[in-house]
Amino acid sequence: MIPDDLRSHGGGLAARLSLAAAAVGFGQSAVLALVPVAAARTGLDAAAIGAVAFLGAVAFLVCAPAWGHAGSGWRLRRLFGLLAGLMVLGHVLFGLALTLEAVPAASLALLAVSRIAYGAGAAGVMPHAQAALVRTVPEAARPAALGRLGAGLSAGRILGSLVMAAAF
Repeated sequence: MIPDDLRSHGGGLAARLSLAAAAVGFGQSAVLALVPVAAARTGLDAAAIGAVAFLGAVAFLVCAPAWGHAGSGWRLRRLFGLLAGLMVLGHVLFGLALTLEAVPAASLALLAVSRIAYGAGAAGVMPHAQAALVRTVPEAARPAALGRLGAGLSAGRILGSLVMAAAF
């Protein structure tokens, strides 16, 4: 049982970081739901779309430990601003790629860069959110705070799927 005085400590931070995690989850599932739309609008085949997904996953794989090392000296607000900026850039480029229906090569390049930018930004969110909670939340309240972060990621994935299902 977590005492009431520990339960609220870090609650505001956990809520804000859960929203950041939700943004990562939303971006993951929304883009997944848009794969058929992207293929239809760009004329790219499954192999090309798979290559784009591969690049995004590699960016995530490389950037997660890199952010773990490089991001630890940054102020939290500035770090999350940069991570969010990369994720937004990825979404903007993804949207732009969908508007270039007659230019598959340009669409492929934009999709590739979009997934690399998104993967690079998204890779830093969870490790730094977890570290921030571990640094600020008392030990007895950490499991709940970290669970809230995981729930934020899952809620974002659910919302991304629902929004895309409703839109198309």
